Amino acid sequence: MSLKSFQEALAEIITSPLTGQAYHKDPLLLEQKYNLTERERERLLDMIRQKGMKANYMLYQMNRLTPLSMLMAYTLKIISPQLMPLLHEFWKTYPRTSFQFRDEVGFFSAFLRQKIADGTLDLPYLEDVLCIDDALNDIRFDTGEQSYVNDEFFTLHPLARIVHLTYDATALVETMVTYNPALPQPEVPVAPGYYVLYYNGRLRCYAVDTPTAMALIEKRPVEDIPEELVDEEILI
Repeated sequence: MSLKSFQEALAEIITSPLTGQAYHKDPLLLEQKYNLTERERERLLDMIRQKGMKANYMLYQMNRLTPLSMLMAYTLKIISPQLMPLLHEFWKTYPRTSFQFRDEVGFFSAFLRQKIADGTLDLPYLEDVLCIDDALNDIRFDTGEQSYVNDEFFTLHPLARIVHLTYDATALVETMVTYNPALPQPEVPVAPGYYVLYYNGRLRCYAVDTPTAMALIEKRPVEDIPEELVDEEILI
């Protein structure tokens, strides 16, 4: 079974710079974790010592960071003061990846949400911004297979999602455009409630009352039709 152990160790070293560095400092850690022949162990240690490993680590990290920077830009702005420690922890927690953009942003969102739930990550606006980024990515990756249209009553447009936020959605999105954590924290109006996010290349936000939001989420008839959403064809 040494070949399997060798392959598993190789994958771990390639995907985790911190792990490779730890094995370089203390080769006994490698022996304790994997069942390797002496030849396999020396091959791995020799690989770790190669100068080219730095380039390999850099390419791996860039491949995993690219979808986050492209598709979770608001979230990355919020966490930028802790970005690198969070990324290294994320890569250690989720070492396996398909390098698919949808999977990567989903993993990172789950990672951050768990830290928020644990109370180990508390940054201004983060939970709301994460909800917005998640909704936008759900729209971007929607294949149309789950789109729902009912001839008997209004339903939500496929390019729209409903989120529950603590802060006013429009003001928060506008703030994120120029947000800089190094500057004094901008004031965003607190306005807890449900919002419809509509994204067709430009993001628009609409506040809706709880009964309307729940009816749309549960795919039930909306009793009091918000005329603005009908006029904008966000309810169809």
